[in-house]
Amino acid sequence: MQKAMSALKYAKYCGLPYDLVKQYCKQGIIPCFRGKNFLIRPDIADKALSEYEHQKPTPKKHLALSTEPFNFDEELRKA
Repeated sequence: MQKAMSALKYAKYCGLPYDLVKQYCKQGIIPCFRGKNFLIRPDIADKALSEYEHQKPTPKKHLALSTEPFNFDEELRKA
């Protein structure tokens, strides 16, 4: 079991930007203790990041764009 370290030290340890480590802590991706600062146990955080990286990305939905020109006045009259 490794001792907990600050988010800044963990960011330097794993080579990630400090802001990204804080964001992952806030989102719950990296488990941490929250107080005045984020305290992270590197062994647990490394495992959590590894699992997060191996998740399947969710496909993004694309909006179908109309090829017809948009008539603002006509749409306004319909409303």
